[in-house]
Amino acid sequence: TPRPSQSARPSSGPSQSAKPSFEPSVEDALTLEDLEGIFGDKVYEANSSYAMAMNWILNEDLRQLKRTSPNFVQRFVLALLYHSTGGDGWKRTRFLTVDHECEWYGISCYRNDSVQSISMSQNTMIGSIPSELSMLPLLQKIDVSRNEIRGTMPTTIGGLTSLNDLRFDFNLFSGPLPSEIGRLVHLTTLSLSNNSFTGAIPTHFGDLTNLEKLYLTGNKLNSSLPTEFYDMASLSEFHCGGHQVTTERGTVFLSNRLWGTISTLIGRLTRLEVFEIAQNSFWGSIPSEMGELTNLVKIDVSFNGLSGS
Repeated sequence: TPRPSQSARPSSGPSQSAKPSFEPSVEDALTLEDLEGIFGDKVYEANSSYAMAMNWILNEDLRQLKRTSPNFVQRFVLALLYHSTGGDGWKRTRFLTVDHECEWYGISCYRNDSVQSISMSQNTMIGSIPSELSMLPLLQKIDVSRNEIRGTMPTTIGGLTSLNDLRFDFNLFSGPLPSEIGRLVHLTTLSLSNNSFTGAIPTHFGDLTNLEKLYLTGNKLNSSLPTEFYDMASLSEFHCGGHQVTTERGTVFLSNRLWGTISTLIGRLTRLEVFEIAQNSFWGSIPSEMGELTNLVKIDVSFNGLSGS
């Protein structure tokens, strides 16, 4: 049973409470060497997010964790997330307090105080996602949608094999979709729309046999639908069309450039309810097998080179 996070309380930055009465002995104290042993020499990079997280947990964190504290790794990882994504400018800043990290904004935990979910949609986050999130092995949900996070998706995301809900939509991510996503076999929702992802839809997506909703709208993907796509037996919604956004410079249309034919294998996707591929470069005939998908309630194949009905 998750422990829900508390509501955000606006402040000018990370707040601190009264210093705990217990302070570890010198022998028990968490040290720079302890952090280096786990996170590598990146903790020595001057002015980096790693160095800032290191300085906070060693010198500013009033909780004064010991090297034997079971939560010091996840506390450091969350401090790293804060400093990697412009935490000082977050909309909701109840973070890096003396409280247990399970009480911080957007964080929910299991009863054993391991992090279960990170929910920080519309939180004015910038910067990039640290690869060390993979050190939170029991994560079931990450939602950082509608921020301004940029960079590539860390390949280490594939290590979060408990994930069932991953939402990176409406950000500034770029680069290829990592094939390691295929390791997230418990995913039911994967939302990556409205970024600048490029390249192909990985064949390893076919391993996502529990995936129900896949959102890829408004990226820069350029490939065919791999044969393995039709192995996603639980898929009920697929969105990969175009999307119109309004900016200060006017209206911009974001669209993938997926191409090729729609395979007759689409008949395998018997749970499909929504199939939206508008504004791409598909060609050929719409396979008759689509007419046998009895759960299909919405189909949009407009602005392609498809024929048939």
